[in-house]
Amino acid sequence: MTIPDTPGSSEGSPDGDRQTDPPAPATVFELLANERRIRTLSYLFGNPGPVDVDTLGAAVAAAERRGERRAKEGPPAAVHGGRPRTGTADDSWAGRGIDERVSLELRHVHLPKLETAGVIAYRSDDGTVELRMPTRLLAPYLELAVEQ
Repeated sequence: MTIPDTPGSSEGSPDGDRQTDPPAPATVFELLANERRIRTLSYLFGNPGPVDVDTLGAAVAAAERRGERRAKEGPPAAVHGGRPRTGTADDSWAGRGIDERVSLELRHVHLPKLETAGVIAYRSDDGTVELRMPTRLLAPYLELAVEQ
């Protein structure tokens, strides 16, 4: 898998606070020791710019259901406000419950950890997340994690 240096990941964030140095290798390994964080980062690398946490959660949950370590695309259904459209394969109470649980875990566990490490910018006030660090700094580590 090759992770592109996406345009949104190499420009400055709206507030100009951009991480330019990679975290220490021990920190990167700790971040990539969790499957959900691997899927979260792979989705963010493939989708530059701010991403809604519910959309991110649905994409991560869909990748988990497919048994993939990479969340390269969202769930099979088009996501609107974190919920699949009516009449799709993912439009079940169980599917929505899983997506909501993943989003909740992202909000309270994984996104704060990634933000503390300087990898992402998580704005809980509007529920969006985006990369703070150019992908070229983390891509080699993420590629290894995805291929394991």
